[in-house]
Amino acid sequence: MPGSVEDRVIQGRAEVGGRMVQLTDGNQFVYSWVVYMPKGTAPVAPGTAITVTWNGETIATGNVLLFSQGQLNSRIWL
Repeated sequence: MPGSVEDRVIQGRAEVGGRMVQLTDGNQFVYSWVVYMPKGTAPVAPGTAITVTWNGETIATGNVLLFSQGQLNSRIWL
């Protein structure tokens, strides 16, 4: 729903990015972080604001550029 806010806690890990990714449609983007989560994590829409915390401290923030369900995990690029 537009304008709504949802908080979800998802276990996973984040890694620093800074690389360019090319999608199958030819579009390219440079991401700052990639967040790995368990396979089957509910999709997160592009543009969604994400905050990644570790032991109560914020380590990364950004908007979702891409969400992917892989064979072994789910991933979000920020």
